[in-house]
Amino acid sequence: MWCADHYLPMTNILTDFLRYHTLVRVFNGNIALWLHILRNTSRDDTEDARFLRWLQSRCAADPNILERIRETVDRSGLWPSEKKLTGGRVALGPCRSLLADTPMSEEKVTYVCPFCNAEQMVSRGLWELVFAQVLMHFSRCAPPHQYPDTSVVMEAAERIANMISQDVD
Repeated sequence: MWCADHYLPMTNILTDFLRYHTLVRVFNGNIALWLHILRNTSRDDTEDARFLRWLQSRCAADPNILERIRETVDRSGLWPSEKKLTGGRVALGPCRSLLADTPMSEEKVTYVCPFCNAEQMVSRGLWELVFAQVLMHFSRCAPPHQYPDTSVVMEAAERIANMISQDVD
């Protein structure tokens, strides 16, 4: 019985740990963008949305909290940032192997970013994974201070993810 009584709190801790990583690595700390996605996909009443709204209120009370979250995510080593080179390769998040010296056999596809006009390479796969890769790039080239209307960024990411993932069986 001890495990059953403690399963839920441990699950919440692990889930929040992964949410922080997703916030930093996929959304570059942009809570509003993640909430926008949840609203536009009819998931505004999920635990993720409740967590993000709670975190938004914490950010209002403590403006440095996102920086501390980012530092903690960086130190954890679970999902290395693109800046960290390991074994001569750049770690690129959930669609790449976390073991940097493991050969990658994923099929790559390129698209031209509508914001920076640079050619970008992503791994072909499930729509959600392609979407996450595109958003990771957009978080750098289309930051919220330059593109406060997140719907423009979201629509572009959805359009690209739809084009790339439509050929996947």
